[in-house]
Amino acid sequence: MTAAVLQLEQIYFYYGQQPVLENINLTVQPGEFLGIVGPNGSGKSTLLKIIVGLLPPSQGRVRLFGVDRANFKQYSRLGYVAQNVTAFDHAFPATVYEVVLSGLTPKLGLFTRPGPAAQKRVLQVLRQVGVEELESRPMGELTGGQQQRVLIARALAAEPELLILDEPTVGVDLQALEQFYQLLLMLQQEHGLTILLVSHDLGMVSKYAGSLACLNKKLYFRGAPADFWSEEIAAQVYGQR
Repeated sequence: MTAAVLQLEQIYFYYGQQPVLENINLTVQPGEFLGIVGPNGSGKSTLLKIIVGLLPPSQGRVRLFGVDRANFKQYSRLGYVAQNVTAFDHAFPATVYEVVLSGLTPKLGLFTRPGPAAQKRVLQVLRQVGVEELESRPMGELTGGQQQRVLIARALAAEPELLILDEPTVGVDLQALEQFYQLLLMLQQEHGLTILLVSHDLGMVSKYAGSLACLNKKLYFRGAPADFWSEEIAAQVYGQR
């Protein structure tokens, strides 16, 4: 039997004495597209940071691909696009190619010189996300939507099995937003990628994600988007009807 990609067991997190997450239990299976939603301050981004190892849980257990998070070393199996990373300054000197190439570090190591295979992989993922023609452009010259695709390409460079994205659509126009979600859907359906996406955009996530997890410190809902749309759940989580 294939191990779950992610298992969270009784996760708690506190900032000082303030509870941010309480008793979160969540399992993500291979090939799933899970959208994590909830109001501002509900603990969504904190949960992702716990999953990728940027924060330790105050209590509870995280398992990735059947391995305890503390013992997990196969970093190339994870792709991570952090929050607020699509705001590159116009003076940012790195090219698209260089940014995506840096995504191979978990696989190659810090001190390995990229060879032809690495160069081929960079071009492959740029083509996969539809920005191959931007290879030599400085990141600072790109639109928000283009930067977003490049950062997804960077996350995909090491051929991860799980792609984790934290509010990746902030500052992106509506047309680029639709294209972004269609890209994620293609990566899931055609390449078998497991996707974990945090977003405040409940409508768009409900349209594209196969399942939802709704947080507000506690996990209030886990299931199909169609089942979420009941007044009871919306009122309980968002405090309004």
